[in-house]
Amino acid sequence: DDFTSTTTKAQNTVLWEFGDGDDPNIGYSFSKPTIVLLNNGEWAAIVGNGYENSGSGEAELVVLYLEGGIDGSWTEGTDYLRITTGSGSSADPNGLSTPAIVDLDGDGVADRAYAGSIKGELWAFDLSSDSAADWKVAGGGDPLFPAVNDAGDSQPITIQPEVIRHPSISDADEPNVMVLFGTGQYLVDSDKTNTDTQSFYGVWDQSQLNLDRADLKEQVFLAGTDSDLRVIEDDAVDYAGTGGSVEYGWYIDLDAGERVTSEILVRGEMVYFNTQIPDDRPCAFGGTGWLMA
Repeated sequence: DDFTSTTTKAQNTVLWEFGDGDDPNIGYSFSKPTIVLLNNGEWAAIVGNGYENSGSGEAELVVLYLEGGIDGSWTEGTDYLRITTGSGSSADPNGLSTPAIVDLDGDGVADRAYAGSIKGELWAFDLSSDSAADWKVAGGGDPLFPAVNDAGDSQPITIQPEVIRHPSISDADEPNVMVLFGTGQYLVDSDKTNTDTQSFYGVWDQSQLNLDRADLKEQVFLAGTDSDLRVIEDDAVDYAGTGGSVEYGWYIDLDAGERVTSEILVRGEMVYFNTQIPDDRPCAFGGTGWLMA
């Protein structure tokens, strides 16, 4: 059928639909699907399972084979897969956000996925095996990085990470990538007045899992007189460990109430992202924020 035709019925153009009626572990998903070729030879759409309202309450990566739902039904293990992190419960629900899919060896096939959770965990998923039965949370089940601020508050990750090759280290253990992401959410009314400190992170994945802030270099905003301009300290990260211990990336804390809830972009050696500072006044235009680079 012609997708551009104004007379074509939607039921004739949509191949399938997948929701909580097909699997109760699907929550309110804002996750953007990524269509990839996998190491078992199948094409699939990969998403996070979303927030709230999921049966298990766990954060899960969902792999939907593109031909899986054409017959109108979904069978787990055949038509789709769930890779659970084990984090969350029905009483204390978690949920996975949009994943970033990475081809590590340049063969056009997905090898690894990175995604954040509403509880602030950055997860890495190993998809490198040609057997789907071996796909799992990388590193034995621990998150790559739990995002927690200095006050001990978990920092929700609701955006898709950006993943790049390490810019200066070429001989480290695989996967040797930097995972860039910001924290914060803007989903419910109480988020308007939440002032928990959120952050932007660059975390080095070279198979050292369950890192924390103490493993990263803190960067800060430098004091200045221009209220329309921010300058970030350029404090070199000791990736080689020449100072005694290896630093696995960097982070910068944002101002009270400031958060990252929209897509980030990498161009060359720069990462660009917008921050958001909501305004809870009923007649306000929506708040303020910064364009960061």
